[in-house]
Amino acid sequence: MRTLYRWTREGLILISLLLLLTVSVFAAEPPAGKTVEGSLVCIGDDMTDAVWETGKALPGYPYIVKPEEHWTSLLAKDLSVPLLNVGIAGQRTDEMLARFQKDVIDCHPDTCIILAGQNDILQGRQIQDVIRNIRTMVTLCRKNDIWPVLVYLPITAPADAVNKQAVHRAAQMLYDAHKEIAEQEHITFVDVHKTKLQGNNGVPSLYTIRDRVHLNAMGQAILAREILAAINDIPDQMPVLPTSVSEWQDTIRHYREKGNTKGALRAAEDALAAYPKAAVLFAARANVYLDQSDADKAEADLQQALQLQPDCIDAWLATGAKRMGEGNVKKGREAFERAAAIEPGNPEVFRSKAYYYDLGIADYPEALSDINHAIQLAAEEDKEEMEFTRIDIELSMYLYTKEIGGQILQDTTELLEAKDLEIDKRTFLLGLRSLIYKEQGAYAKALADNAEIISLRQGNNKKLSVAYSSKASILNEMKEEALAAKAYARAAELDAEVYIPYHYRKLIGGALK
Repeated sequence: MRTLYRWTREGLILISLLLLLTVSVFAAEPPAGKTVEGSLVCIGDDMTDAVWETGKALPGYPYIVKPEEHWTSLLAKDLSVPLLNVGIAGQRTDEMLARFQKDVIDCHPDTCIILAGQNDILQGRQIQDVIRNIRTMVTLCRKNDIWPVLVYLPITAPADAVNKQAVHRAAQMLYDAHKEIAEQEHITFVDVHKTKLQGNNGVPSLYTIRDRVHLNAMGQAILAREILAAINDIPDQMPVLPTSVSEWQDTIRHYREKGNTKGALRAAEDALAAYPKAAVLFAARANVYLDQSDADKAEADLQQALQLQPDCIDAWLATGAKRMGEGNVKKGREAFERAAAIEPGNPEVFRSKAYYYDLGIADYPEALSDINHAIQLAAEEDKEEMEFTRIDIELSMYLYTKEIGGQILQDTTELLEAKDLEIDKRTFLLGLRSLIYKEQGAYAKALADNAEIISLRQGNNKKLSVAYSSKASILNEMKEEALAAKAYARAAELDAEVYIPYHYRKLIGGALK
């Protein structure tokens, strides 16, 4: 935890008391542009700007709270750090972005609090433009080692608004965008939406001044409290942005492996903004588009990648995958062969080629030849994953042709004996070998593998239930119906949703639905 942001129990009590009474607290603001170690900058519109001259509110804002009651002043007081308020009343996000370098980046703050978007929505600006502007501010912060804190304040549709529903929809989209950006960038989001400041139509009147939009002293205190709590949870280290093409590739791949295509696409777009001539990044984004079934955009990126770098391996592999997916086997083969010709010593080329030959056209002999070649080329630390790919291909071949059962037994046994495998991988191999043993009539060996699975899966009821169901299937093949029924009953006891054949449901009893 950053020691700068630690706050005392007494500080919490103070903020709580502010909900009931006015406390005079003043914050000293350093001159604009001054570098202050560990300082905060707050950027926004009139929700951030105190809108106050000496002794009076500015024209047009006769009911804005006094500076000492404003959330920025309360925050600065309790944190005991310099705070620079660069909010300007009436501004939109595009105007904030235009001055972001001068008013935020050049001040070298530790943290930047961004509360923006209200004016944009009330003025009918395109919500996607608003979101893009806020996201750009976050990106600029990240690139300059400034921790961004996003704050969303509920937006109240004015009484004279022509389309209040349009305001509500835009406000919801802005709220969702704040959460999404914070999640993708791993930054702080102050979700005021979940506090007393969220009513049926923006902020309840109890917490606003006479105009029903701007916060009164109580509303300001609540906002300060929520921001303070969020700042206290800022981690010691800001996640490091990728600083090279290869790091961006790894980031995109990570999101894809997690099934987060939105995050992958955003990472790809950020990567291309930083490296607009990197062919491999266009290929990476093409793969994301393929994940999203957007063939046209994928094709455009692949063409761009190959135009920038005709020998881009990643682009040729993605092209091969795309052509196979489209059913164009000839063009798919050509793309994979082109990749293999460019880098004949790259094991990933042959692994990818094998995978799509298996999945796309069921050319198992070719797929097995390629994966075996990939294993020969692979570094020792990469061989295990390659060997599992081979098992997958062999399993496909066995299921569709009933061939090479002996080869699967040999390969699974070698992996089980030679590797210290994690539980999921070990139980997968044991389950596969048990299946082959069962179908070959080697029931004792099938049950032995199943027994090891049951031993390894203790404590995980769902997976243990599947193991007992598999045991029952083996016993059923052995004509041991009573034992099979007992195993099925145990499976149902562990997980009511596990599949139990109808015959055994009747045999076990009517309790099973």
